[in-house]
Amino acid sequence: GADQSLPQTFLITVNSTNINLFAYPNPFGKNTTFGFTLPAPEDRVVLDLNDMKGALLQRIYVGKSEANQTQKFAFDGSGFSPGIYFLRLVTSNNIKNFKIIMTE
Repeated sequence: GADQSLPQTFLITVNSTNINLFAYPNPFGKNTTFGFTLPAPEDRVVLDLNDMKGALLQRIYVGKSEANQTQKFAFDGSGFSPGIYFLRLVTSNNIKNFKIIMTE
């Protein structure tokens, strides 16, 4: 009744088809962390901070991104007024927006 088979190692890869765009904490005081994870590699990714009207306030990132690797960026909002803002992530195939709220 004892298992006599040799141990085996398995590699399980989970491929997501969704873009994960986030900020934490959200709502936030003056500091937060922005980030994203992409399901596929991209040669050019742009992450912007926009106001409610869609005007560009700050370019957070421009560059490459590997698949399933999270990019994170510390944000100091001390130069901004409290209110609602939007993160806008642009890739070759997608545009994703995410609402963030500054409370102080």
